Amino acid sequence: KNGYICAIAEGSYIFHDEHRSFKKSKETEALIARNREMFFKMYGRMQRIVYILTGESVGRYDKIESDIYRFAKGYSWVNIWLKEGVLAPKTKYHTNIRKRDIPKSNFKLKCLWRIIKKKKKPFTKVYSDDPILARWLKRLSWLHSAEINPI
Repeated sequence: KNGYICAIAEGSYIFHDEHRSFKKSKETEALIARNREMFFKMYGRMQRIVYILTGESVGRYDKIESDIYRFAKGYSWVNIWLKEGVLAPKTKYHTNIRKRDIPKSNFKLKCLWRIIKKKKKPFTKVYSDDPILARWLKRLSWLHSAEINPI
């Protein structure tokens, strides 16, 4: 829950064969559902949050940094998408926080596409400091299930 790191493998890849450990059981779906409910009871539902930063909110980074860390400590995955060349918020190193630079060319379109195409584990909240991008995300809410919040 605190996200302390004792070892880290950056750029690693793990192959997951879905439902492999339950294939021999006749009650596969029941076991998965029971384990999922036990997990959610202990830790709560995990949220997937995206911060899209274009440089418009640099003066508000103190609040953004504290919000990001609070979300990460609360067992949420936090993605920070930075427009190439934009200064990143100073977040503490945490296993649930990921930063990604996105090239300037077609930045808004790339962000829209990444949010819309993510179906298996969709984003629950999107924070954007670009009012035009936030407006487009709200208009296209029928394509994704994320709650849109302008910064």
